[in-house]
Amino acid sequence: MSPECDAYFRQLLERVKFGTKVPYREVRLIGWEPKLNECHANVDHWTQHHPETKALRGWLFWEPDEAGRCHFMAHSVLDDSGSLVDITPIDRSTPRDALLFLEHLGAEDDFLRMRIACSQVLYPPITVDEWQESHLALLGEAMDS
Repeated sequence: MSPECDAYFRQLLERVKFGTKVPYREVRLIGWEPKLNECHANVDHWTQHHPETKALRGWLFWEPDEAGRCHFMAHSVLDDSGSLVDITPIDRSTPRDALLFLEHLGAEDDFLRMRIACSQVLYPPITVDEWQESHLALLGEAMDS
């Protein structure tokens, strides 16, 4: 992970207490409905047809796993007259009520650059040694079976 990305996600983690649970709203237009897991395109399409709404870019946050790593995923929601709304359907196995949305603070171009470089991130990142250790442990378990 680049130093820029590391600093960015460290700052996001520091702002988790300001995260928001964004309610899902099912929406449709004639001949169009939001596609599963395509939040950026869904929000852009909706705002083109509803200029009173605004795209809000940011990150979904999952609670830390057993190893203490947090999962961040680039995400877009709608700002509908000051109320945040998520119009993107997600996989049914993902508990939406456990997700927090953290707004990107900065320019849209900065978000786009971060989204391309780091669309999904485990933070803090796993080291090569940790990865090797976990794979050796899995290999050992497989050989014991």
